[in-house]
Amino acid sequence: MNIKNDLSFILYDKVNFYEHQSTYNPNMPIRFLDYVASFYSAWFSVHEEVNVYSSKLQKLPTHKIICFYNGLKDVPERLELRLSDAFDNPKESDIELTVHMININFGHNRELLEKCGPLNDYSYYVHLVRQGVREGLSLEVATEKTVLELPGESVIKQYLIRNRAEVKKVFLTEYDEERTLAFLKKESYEDGVEETTVEYVITIMHKLNMQVDEAADFLEIPKERRPAIKAGVEEQLKERV
Repeated sequence: MNIKNDLSFILYDKVNFYEHQSTYNPNMPIRFLDYVASFYSAWFSVHEEVNVYSSKLQKLPTHKIICFYNGLKDVPERLELRLSDAFDNPKESDIELTVHMININFGHNRELLEKCGPLNDYSYYVHLVRQGVREGLSLEVATEKTVLELPGESVIKQYLIRNRAEVKKVFLTEYDEERTLAFLKKESYEDGVEETTVEYVITIMHKLNMQVDEAADFLEIPKERRPAIKAGVEEQLKERV
């Protein structure tokens, strides 16, 4: 349920990192720290003329990090997620990395979407699918029906038709993941049975790439229950190795 469909490319002297998220994740700067480091490591390997031990300043391609977001959580039009926010003392950090999150839900960032036809059509398509589900259609029927009802001049209509099976699978997966995570959070909050909660914590750790404390925060587990839950998680993970 963790589909990765990221993109990076160099245009002139700028390296662009693009990612799409259908679930809000404040840890994107941490993830991009690894992406960016991996990119520059690979870039150095094919640009042997760049000598970081030189007395002259070596020039590197400038990076730009964009995350398109169209999840169900309400977020601003644009949001800057900073790596320093993850540190215990952000003001003392000497390292910074910024992810520019852009809300592409239908009705947001109109100027950007009007200038990019495919992105605008995608935003509208997702909006119509969700609307169909709210009106009582199954997600499978809504994805199929919406593709056929898109205007003929839609930039992505033919692409969606050609790749109908893959598009349907992605939408089903994204919807199920968000619904499943919401269900787990609700059940864990209401359920005091430690064994069940331990399983929920492990599920969240795997699906959202979180540490045990982060998963406990996500599930809003009371502090007095956490020592027992952490011990249970550690025991379960040891048994599965």
